[in-house]
Amino acid sequence: MTDWPAQAVLSRLEWGRDRACRLGDLAEALDWPRRAVEQAVQDLRLQGKAIASGPDGVWLTADYRELEATYRSLRGRIRSQSVTAWAIRDTARRLRGAGEQMGMGLVA
Repeated sequence: MTDWPAQAVLSRLEWGRDRACRLGDLAEALDWPRRAVEQAVQDLRLQGKAIASGPDGVWLTADYRELEATYRSLRGRIRSQSVTAWAIRDTARRLRGAGEQMGMGLVA
């Protein structure tokens, strides 16, 4: 079953890449924060809705190739975000070590 935020987004999505809608435009039309629209799209995808995305926005699709392209794009973003997360973790460890060496201890 689809919850009401996801249903509201689903009702505004159209079929086909040529009818793609940008997340910011959906957020503005619904008078919601962009993050709420992103969460609704994620919820719909987790429910198995065929929602593709690309530079032009998001759209409903029946074309497995569009979904595979969306998958590849998301995988690339995951890899990029993982590299950033690891760098932040390493920086935090260095700062923690430097703080301990200076007798500053950890900040809780």
